[in-house]
Amino acid sequence: MSAFDFITIAVSLILGIGITQLLTAAIHLIRSRETFRRNGLAFAWAVTIFFSQLMFWWASYDLVHLVRTWTLGGFFLLVAGALLLFAAGAMILPSTDANSQGAGEASLHRESRHALIPLSLYGMWCIVANNVFADEPVLTWSNLGLLGMSMLPLLSLRSRGQFVQWGVVVLYAAIVLIATLGAATASY
Repeated sequence: MSAFDFITIAVSLILGIGITQLLTAAIHLIRSRETFRRNGLAFAWAVTIFFSQLMFWWASYDLVHLVRTWTLGGFFLLVAGALLLFAAGAMILPSTDANSQGAGEASLHRESRHALIPLSLYGMWCIVANNVFADEPVLTWSNLGLLGMSMLPLLSLRSRGQFVQWGVVVLYAAIVLIATLGAATASY
């Protein structure tokens, strides 16, 4: 077993649990159709987080070629990215406890918005990870795009209007889709 294989076990566990929790919450949300109608925006963010989690998992395989020697700091940095996506996914949709307690729409909306903070931090984490793992300079066009992308969840968080929030999530989803299709290695 290589160091990379050993390191990716922890990352895979965190991402796997995060994806499981996100999908389970999505199923519970869809089953309670009334709650689902009131939380469409949170569900849209959940879809983008889900694809970000999958993209992180897929792209992490590039590290086998980029990192020759793993350090504890590199390991913690990689785990931090997985934890940020886990936190965003765990907070974006109402838990089954919130549904069973009859939490109101405003409460669910208010709680799900907190997931946008770790999602924004994840965009900033990507800049640091590009620098540390890929030896990419901090000032690049791709990192400038990541910085802009990391500001979008904060814009949605600060916005009170549904129109702006929907516009931000659609723009963010488009960027994630373009990044997934354009920047990801097609096969290994």
